[in-house]
Amino acid sequence: MINALKKNNSKFILIGKINGLSHEAKRARKRLRNLKVDEQNYHFVNRKILLGVNVRHHLLAYAFLRGIDYHKIEATCREDNKPSIKSIFEIIQLHAPRYIPYDTYTKTGGKSYSVTEEDVTAWLNGDKQ
Repeated sequence: MINALKKNNSKFILIGKINGLSHEAKRARKRLRNLKVDEQNYHFVNRKILLGVNVRHHLLAYAFLRGIDYHKIEATCREDNKPSIKSIFEIIQLHAPRYIPYDTYTKTGGKSYSVTEEDVTAWLNGDKQ
């Protein structure tokens, strides 16, 4: 796979989103630890779960765009905990470059770049592209 984020400024936006979401997840986790037993903690648990899922999908989209194999990131994953292909694909669409500049060192690039939902599915299944 090709590193589509190399020499591309959209990676900084994606990294900023990941850092912001993970910071909020940490705040929710800290808030949960400090709650008393009789307080209703449903809202904080729900917030932490939603943030965690969102951070995971952003990290997987970042790994896809960097050209890292899915199984290097998540070696094992239960069937009921599979990531959402649609969510990852939407994040990739937002942050993927339209064109990859030519890299003289690796002799790659110099072409347009597009991703389909089938590419994301193949990546999650471990198929080589």
